[in-house]
Amino acid sequence: MEKQQSPFTLIKKGFLLGIGLMIPLAVLEFASVKYAFYESKAYTEEMTSNWSDITADFKPSTALEQTENDDKADNDDTAISEMDRHFSAYNQSYAKDIRLSPHQTTMQNDKLLVIGSFTNSAKVPINTVEIEAELFKDGKFVYECSDYIGMTIKPGQSENYMIKCGCNKGDTPAFDEVKVKVNKALAY
Repeated sequence: MEKQQSPFTLIKKGFLLGIGLMIPLAVLEFASVKYAFYESKAYTEEMTSNWSDITADFKPSTALEQTENDDKADNDDTAISEMDRHFSAYNQSYAKDIRLSPHQTTMQNDKLLVIGSFTNSAKVPINTVEIEAELFKDGKFVYECSDYIGMTIKPGQSENYMIKCGCNKGDTPAFDEVKVKVNKALAY
């Protein structure tokens, strides 16, 4: 037969069990916080060293130079900061350097397909090209669709494209002319 315990004894056992579980949990929490601080410090040092490589060409200006630059920028729209100049290669569009060949259009399952090719005439590889097809009816704009080509296209290299216009049946309006143009061409 089992001896019945008093409520005080049950509370005492529960308290000791709770304390027993809290100690390993506290040690585990302490270790995880220490590890997190260690890792964040290492990550910060790595990012700081990489940032100094990225901003190596950036020259901070003094307050006086900044005032002069602000005055110059007010009078000269071509003034750009050192940082903008450093990153301009990533922001430059090479759309003017993409040469489009004549395109063809065909209907397939109520979708207009605009098919053609282009050549990279830039001096750098192009990584992303956006080509847009504009549809006109009686000289008036009625619809547009575009597609991205996300691959590296070397200087002088040609690539095919196909733009699909319309999603649902009858989605593409009536048209009598399609004009194709390059919206973006980026090198990064």
